[in-house]
Amino acid sequence: MLQRCISAIIVALASASALAQGPPPAAVVVDAVRREPIELWRQVTGELRSLQRSSLAAEEPGVLLTLAVEEGDRIEQGEVIARLDTTLAEIAIEAQEAEVQAQHAVIRQIEVELAQARRDEQRIRDLTDRAASNETELDRARTAVLRLEAQLARARANLRAAEVRLTDARQRVSDMTITAPFTGHITRKSTEVGQWLGRGDEVVELTSLERIEARLDVPEKLIARLREGSTQVRVIIDAIRVEDEQGRKVPYETLATISRIIPSADPLTRQFTVRVPIPNPEALARPGMSVIAFVPEGRFEPRMTIPRDAVLRDDAGEFVYFDAGGVAMPARIQTRFVTQDRVVIAPGTLQEGMLVVVEGNERLFPSQPLNIVRNLADERSKASGQD
Repeated sequence: MLQRCISAIIVALASASALAQGPPPAAVVVDAVRREPIELWRQVTGELRSLQRSSLAAEEPGVLLTLAVEEGDRIEQGEVIARLDTTLAEIAIEAQEAEVQAQHAVIRQIEVELAQARRDEQRIRDLTDRAASNETELDRARTAVLRLEAQLARARANLRAAEVRLTDARQRVSDMTITAPFTGHITRKSTEVGQWLGRGDEVVELTSLERIEARLDVPEKLIARLREGSTQVRVIIDAIRVEDEQGRKVPYETLATISRIIPSADPLTRQFTVRVPIPNPEALARPGMSVIAFVPEGRFEPRMTIPRDAVLRDDAGEFVYFDAGGVAMPARIQTRFVTQDRVVIAPGTLQEGMLVVVEGNERLFPSQPLNIVRNLADERSKASGQD
């Protein structure tokens, strides 16, 4: 009994000692806050547009027989979307096929008559050479040949016209089946089965999500700095959240190259439209979403920067942990824009030379002791000294 009491006292004393010592130090990697010349970037706004959007319409008049899609459906290129009633068009094909056959028969008949006329002409020519016939009979035979040759030429032209009409009739039947010209999603359905459609009446609207671009409104003062095909801008879609390297949910962000600058400004805002294609591999970006972008201004000024990996986010906004005399302390920040692997921040708590946590920060809590296993700022300083 006495031993049990002694053991309990020892365990209690050990627990109290552990509580007095506080939490164990967190192994972290740190880097320094730097003040360095940075090209300034201006924030602009815009929206997403699809590079491929098509209003699929009826090419031929007719009654809509089938409509196999609904709004929101994904459609592959070449997939059948709708069919119109082809009854009358197929009757027209049969009529044209009969016309083609009739023209072939007419040609065969004329060819037979022409062959006979040429034989008659040759026979009369031989008789004329032997003075057994006169020139009048030879002229009549020649005229008969020429007349039949003209009839044959006309019959062949009629056959060609009939074949063209047959091709047109078959094409009309083909045009009454509406297929997707590219892979996309149905964003609007404009009709229903049983409705009569005239030529050009819309059936559905098809929008591609594979090819998306941001259309940015850029002030006229910045246009001279931008170049099609070379200037890169940073596009952020706040509505889309993705996981970063540390498993945190952050806004979708990508660096993309300007493809086109519309060479005419809005007369009211004096802003130019800049087109920037962006990757959309998982089709998360949708036309109509708002975007924020950062465009280079061409001016360099000293700015405070921190590593991108130091930035954390919670419901209140962005913050970092910094080394406050061997313990972790949080500091609220406001990021301005990203430059390579660092982030430009607004003036605030952080000062040049302070150390912020870039690895191991996702598990930290305020006042937790720090065990700095790597100081990236010191490593860079030593490396530059050796150089």
